[in-house]
Amino acid sequence: MGEREALDAWADELQTVIETSNNGGRAIVLRETDSTQDAARRMGANIGDVVVACRQTAGRGRLGRTWSDTADAGVAMTCVSPPAKPERLAIASAVAVALAIASLFQNESEAQIKWPNDVLLKGRKVAGILIEQNEKASHIGIGINVHQRDWPADLAATAISLDQAGARTDRLHVMVAVIRKLREVNAWPDEQIVKAFSARDAMIGAFARFSCNGQQFEGRVLRVDP
Repeated sequence: MGEREALDAWADELQTVIETSNNGGRAIVLRETDSTQDAARRMGANIGDVVVACRQTAGRGRLGRTWSDTADAGVAMTCVSPPAKPERLAIASAVAVALAIASLFQNESEAQIKWPNDVLLKGRKVAGILIEQNEKASHIGIGINVHQRDWPADLAATAISLDQAGARTDRLHVMVAVIRKLREVNAWPDEQIVKAFSARDAMIGAFARFSCNGQQFEGRVLRVDP
């Protein structure tokens, strides 16, 4: 199957999933883009739309960080949803991505969440989430490592892919799982989302340093209040 045929197959499958999971919306499949977040804005993506890229060359994370160019080995997608309270959207999105990743393994407790926006496997980062909002929509940007086997030196000790963790899957299957779980989790009451987050919270028991209002605090994490 050629690249064009493969991307058409992505579009057809994702469109079907969106129509059954999101109550409408478009699957927008790009061969290459700088950032699916920026592409969604440029294209005027509407609530319910999902923008995915076969390759994302300039993805970004929180606090101005970058998301490494994963060529054709990772998932890069932006799901457009209604505006919501930032803390609820962050927690719900992290839970949904963690559950989608966990569903690919026999041991579904494997995926953990490192507050606020990282999903971990075996203590290493497999996925990151970036949420950007305006008065009209929320853009949930999701990057997931799928087929990578080699990493730049600065990521080798901290990054992992689904392949490396033992999952046998493909990028389309991963994107479908994410779309379905986002729809499912966003329909949950707040209490259920918080419970699911706490069950996968990688920070509990860890020694950490936090910055708040210009002050530094450090200590052992007992719990995270969403």
